[in-house]
Amino acid sequence: MLKVNYNKHYHFLLIHCKTYNDGIGVILSLQCIEALKIKFPNATISFLLHSSMQDCVKHNPYLKNIFCIDTASNIIKDLKKAKIDISISLFADKNSTLAIFRAGIKTRIGIFQNLHSLLFNYKIKQKRSALHKHEAQYNLDLLKFLGCNNTFYPKIYLNISEKQESQQHLENIFNVHALLDSGYIAICPSNGWQLGWMAKNFLHIANELALQYNILIFGMPQETQGYNAMLQNYSNLSEKNFITYTTHNTANNKKTSIYSLRNLLAIISHARLFIGNNTVLLHMASALDIPTLSLFPYKSPITPVRYAPFSKKNIHIIVTPFGIFEPHKQTMFDNDDIQGLRMENIMPELILNILRHKILTA
Repeated sequence: MLKVNYNKHYHFLLIHCKTYNDGIGVILSLQCIEALKIKFPNATISFLLHSSMQDCVKHNPYLKNIFCIDTASNIIKDLKKAKIDISISLFADKNSTLAIFRAGIKTRIGIFQNLHSLLFNYKIKQKRSALHKHEAQYNLDLLKFLGCNNTFYPKIYLNISEKQESQQHLENIFNVHALLDSGYIAICPSNGWQLGWMAKNFLHIANELALQYNILIFGMPQETQGYNAMLQNYSNLSEKNFITYTTHNTANNKKTSIYSLRNLLAIISHARLFIGNNTVLLHMASALDIPTLSLFPYKSPITPVRYAPFSKKNIHIIVTPFGIFEPHKQTMFDNDDIQGLRMENIMPELILNILRHKILTA
């Protein structure tokens, strides 16, 4: 444990950025912002990440600065100017590790797992592949070196205008003068890490639920094009049920039909339920305190043991090929057991029964 003064005006830099986008990893590190601020009330906290995920940390009341490693003209200069005292690398990628070293940050905390992590002067050993803990808890464990021992949960914050604008948009979609108290059901058929439940199953679920509930189906541009091409098989759905989004900041819902990530977050915040595979949208919904039903393969390292929605509220149901996942009754299966990959073993009728008897009637 590092000797620190909890009343001192430290400037902390949290880091989570890979050479490719890791949206789930970023969401499951958001709790570290609040954990630091509660323990160090006088501290300034900044975050270094890829620009595609910066919308997830905007308006966070505990966060001062957002640095984007892929769009900064000179990230080393920016970090030097910020006068950061302590950096915590939640993921030790090469680019950010070199940047904080060259920026002269004196206290650099990170996971000791590869050659460039030798540049950390406080190295912490973790073996996340052992699946002993949740990814969010592994991130919190890095803060224990600073005396932060309490558990916090990922949160995404929206301002009033975002909530109001998204509510108006939903009223227009569903042709009502006010958003129904029951909200709507959000469905994301994206395939997760290529091992998810198939899109046709989600559309089958959506088609059945559309008889009783307002439904919105989310996807990236290529995905929604594919869903629209399948509409002839689902008589209760139409193009109005689809929302197309992008993580690029060029999206503008006033000029195009493609929504920015920030627009999407505001729309999701009105949902009564989110249904999807293990994707970044699932974890965003959880961070917005939306109840979820998710589908997971039980295959290392993509098990719900490590990547289930991480929430204080018990509002998440996780279905695997082996049944409903119960965190306190964890059953580990052999990595060679091919059943863990057979998502097709989960029938749409089973999911509909779970929805009708465990969630929608609650």
